[in-house]
Amino acid sequence: MSSLIRKITTPPLLGMIGVALFMGWCIGFVAHHASADKLVGEDNVIIGRDFMAFYIGGTIIRAGQGERLYEPALQQQTQDSVLHGEPVDGFSYYINPASVAVAYSLLARLPYTWAFYLHTCLMLAFLLAGVWILRTHLPRDSLHWLTIAFLAACWLPMTHAMTGGQNASLCFLLLSVAYVASVAKKQWLAGLALGLLLFKPQYAVPVLGLLLLRKQFVTLGVAAVLGCGHYVLGALACGWDWPAKMADKLGGYYRAAEDATNSATHMSFMEVLDYSVIQPLGGDGRLGSILHVLGYAVLACFVVYLMWVWRHADPRKGDFALYWALVTAATPLLSLHAQYYDGALLALPILLILVYCQQHGYEISLRTRVALVVVYVAYLPAAFIPEWFEWFRFQPVFVVPILVCAWAASLIRREERRRAL
Repeated sequence: MSSLIRKITTPPLLGMIGVALFMGWCIGFVAHHASADKLVGEDNVIIGRDFMAFYIGGTIIRAGQGERLYEPALQQQTQDSVLHGEPVDGFSYYINPASVAVAYSLLARLPYTWAFYLHTCLMLAFLLAGVWILRTHLPRDSLHWLTIAFLAACWLPMTHAMTGGQNASLCFLLLSVAYVASVAKKQWLAGLALGLLLFKPQYAVPVLGLLLLRKQFVTLGVAAVLGCGHYVLGALACGWDWPAKMADKLGGYYRAAEDATNSATHMSFMEVLDYSVIQPLGGDGRLGSILHVLGYAVLACFVVYLMWVWRHADPRKGDFALYWALVTAATPLLSLHAQYYDGALLALPILLILVYCQQHGYEISLRTRVALVVVYVAYLPAAFIPEWFEWFRFQPVFVVPILVCAWAASLIRREERRRAL
């Protein structure tokens, strides 16, 4: 068995597996959608899943009703008009920043299905572009960058994010650009990438905060300017108070709907704490409040730990990839809302760690190879079928970013000991 695992995880066979999986991915996607004759399937799932929410936001902007962007009634009405009367339970609620809706208003010019197909192609292109940007940091005897991109595209959380209408691929691209730019001492480019990423602030803010500790003021300044651009762009279409409207619905209507339907699929620390511990113990009583406070205290300690570790991060040194891997793997845990498909971003820290190990001659142990194969193959069943885990109220994919953080942290400690010697 050990020899089989080692053979499967060597570049020649991995390359063939990556190409075969990607070809199957493309054929399956085309065949599935070619056979679909309506927007709502028999399983009550809309084609594109989460893309409907972005399309609703873009459609509302196109209709000149941006001031009402976060009104549930208008979003329901918009979805009904897009579906042309096809029945579906509930609706896809738009709760992203207003600037994102403005961007998606360009796609909303197309019919829904064509907009979704174009969006899927764009997300695939963003993933390929992200790996292509990282190619100069790959060892010469590793897999070709395109094969690595194929393997990443076929990893189940990434596949679900792309075919489900999410934009994790764009986040992957921007984080990859920010990493390469930081190593190349192009602070303005890193700031540009992280500033654009502020449409998902839970991923951009932790990285920006840690870069600030390294006195990368240019990066922070450029990102801040683009952050203001996000606000102004949304304000021009939706009114200057759109953040207040979004926050109101985020903590009210959307929070209640999310808790009722998707609690079992979350992977952020606070979401898992609430679903696995607080709700079984009685919900929002005094004990629940105490546990919430303790949960935030744990997150605060984790942030302090990241800051303490980051004090040695230096883009000029080869182990900077480990620090970048640590913080990007930590972001889903720190986020107050992270679904299982947000684990697609873990492709970046895992890739950076593997590259570091290969460049520095560290052997990937059999145990690690088995763990990577299990995570690659078994991720989606553990995430996508929450009823399997309702009896013990725990989402197994929550463990994956913890393991990646621990992997990066252990290598950082090993590097510190090596330098000390």
